[in-house]
Amino acid sequence: MKLMRANIFQEFIQHRFLISQLTKKDITQRYRGSALGFLWSILSPLFTLAIYTFVFGFIFKAKWGIDTGESKADFALILFSGLIFHAMMTECLTAAPTLMSTHSNFVKRVVFPLEILPWTTLLSSLYHFMMSFAVLVFFYIVVNQTFPVGIIFVPIIMIPFCILLIGLMWILSSLGVFFKDLSQIMQMASTLLLFTSPILYPLSMVPEKLHFLIYLNPLTLIIEQMRDILFHGSFSLTQNLLLYLSISCILAIIARNLFKKLKLSFADLL
Repeated sequence: MKLMRANIFQEFIQHRFLISQLTKKDITQRYRGSALGFLWSILSPLFTLAIYTFVFGFIFKAKWGIDTGESKADFALILFSGLIFHAMMTECLTAAPTLMSTHSNFVKRVVFPLEILPWTTLLSSLYHFMMSFAVLVFFYIVVNQTFPVGIIFVPIIMIPFCILLIGLMWILSSLGVFFKDLSQIMQMASTLLLFTSPILYPLSMVPEKLHFLIYLNPLTLIIEQMRDILFHGSFSLTQNLLLYLSISCILAIIARNLFKKLKLSFADLL
């Protein structure tokens, strides 16, 4: 555990103030010049949820099938609970390949810790996830007239997910310097991740013998755990989640070491 902390979180702890400042700058720049500013971080997921509620709840009258008393808004809430994870992963994976070229001024500074740049993108995407999650919880309370006390377990499933993302970003941001097409590949990968995870459909619709393929998608387990917490009121620290955490930590350690080796060539290529 000490080794994992030293390898994965070393720069995060050492440069936490710089990371926080860069994250604030990244979030601020996104809304700079807009009339509503930071309100867009709430209005955007709110609009998305309203659209899904109207289209699936009132036009298609879709049902997820969790129980016979399912309301028209339930489908949209269940759908939205998966979409916010996909949005967070997409934001990270599509930004990572161009992260070094976007911050080429930092790359050319010998003393700048380049390892922290993926952390700033991760925290920025986590901020937008939290805004979307707040909208989800608010409307869950409105629809169900109860507070989902199980959300206290959400950080437990977010930790392995974030570790996985930082690992993937270290890999993609370093390889993106060498392979310019990686950014386009990640755009296609985002679509693949959407349709091969139970976001738009329940896992029960997939033949049981193919479940292992769906679980190869890193979104599947996290989304299923989130829905268990919110809509079934249950959470258990399963072997699958512990395996997910272990794989995420191993990937992050390997990714960080790869990044530190490849970053020596960044300045020459950029």
